[in-house]
Amino acid sequence: MKTHLIIFLLSICAVGFSQEGNYQIGPPIQLLPNQKLPAQDFFGSESFLNDALNANQSDPNSPNYVEGSPLGFEGEDNELVIHTMDDKYYKFNNGNYNGMSDKLVIKLEEGKFYEFNDKDIDFALINNIKVLKLKDEGDKMKYFFVLDQSNDFTILKRINAKIIAGSVSKMTKEKISNDKYFVYTDFYLLQNDKLDEIKLNNKTFKTLFKENEKQLKDFVNENDLSIKNEEDFLKMLRYNKTL
Repeated sequence: MKTHLIIFLLSICAVGFSQEGNYQIGPPIQLLPNQKLPAQDFFGSESFLNDALNANQSDPNSPNYVEGSPLGFEGEDNELVIHTMDDKYYKFNNGNYNGMSDKLVIKLEEGKFYEFNDKDIDFALINNIKVLKLKDEGDKMKYFFVLDQSNDFTILKRINAKIIAGSVSKMTKEKISNDKYFVYTDFYLLQNDKLDEIKLNNKTFKTLFKENEKQLKDFVNENDLSIKNEEDFLKMLRYNKTL
């Protein structure tokens, strides 16, 4: 593991987030293969192991073991592209996002992750989904995922994770099931530089598709879609653009 970490220990200058203080999203990004520099060319300004996936929590024999994962993307074949403050793109084949620590990460070995220093990053792409820091409703800088953009609004997603405590025996007071990670998502509508949380429900359907509501209802029925399903919701947004 030390060999992997040495790659990331050199420093680069950090100049802060370009998005801080507003909701500037920028256009969708389409990169050419020759724009993506190899991972070994990247030198982060800080390196440390991910506290949310430490050795105790990933060891089934440890009393602190937590089942599951706080990572937002399944599997290990997730392409992460970091766009740094000095306008360079670096490609990583085993990237992910940690919903507990609000950090972009890459896997070094089982249970060990490298966390990127946010100050190095302008924005990122995970499986071509744009990821950038914006102020949330509590005025705190958080990572948001850009799901869809149009001339009228932008749909964003936040990935969160928490630990749900395992069951405890009422008689012995001993834990009888492991703690578990629970990953969940919140969705947001960005319109006129105002960020509002939304639910995937009929109210949101009527709000977003009011101009083409009949066509969208027909599309939903013909394709057996549900507004409560994220993938179906994205299909509706894409179809709405064609009308």
